[in-house]
Amino acid sequence: MTTLKEIVVSKLDFDSFRLRDAYTGEVVDYSLRDELKVNEDNYEQEYLNQPAKYVYWQAVYQNLKSYQESVEREADIVHANAYNESYNFLKKEKGITRPTKDLIDSAIMQDKDYQKELEKVEEAHRAVGIIGSIVKAFEQRKDMLIQFGAEQRANRNNSN
Repeated sequence: MTTLKEIVVSKLDFDSFRLRDAYTGEVVDYSLRDELKVNEDNYEQEYLNQPAKYVYWQAVYQNLKSYQESVEREADIVHANAYNESYNFLKKEKGITRPTKDLIDSAIMQDKDYQKELEKVEEAHRAVGIIGSIVKAFEQRKDMLIQFGAEQRANRNNSN
């Protein structure tokens, strides 16, 4: 009997989430299930709404990617400052004439400001990944709507 490898994720509810506009503070709650829902009664309207929904989520994705890049730049700046501080500390306070890169990196990884920036980078990566997956879902949804519409037309033609 094989044992399954358990994979632990931070959250299993991927349906509900909230977006907050960084400039206006506006908050919008979303249900992915509702955003992607299609059935026989609404597929024609959803087909018409598909481009607008796709553009919206693509824009959110691009905004998040820009945010991610800015967070990564901030982390790089904090890293550079921590590098200089660590180098000077090791040289002056510890009396190490030529601190090695490993010693400096070790000191940087213990820097609380740098750790906070790394957490922001991780959160930005997570958000970009989630929204990127939503964009892909809307790409698949488009194909499904086209196929579903073709099947509905074929069924109507066959029933006449």
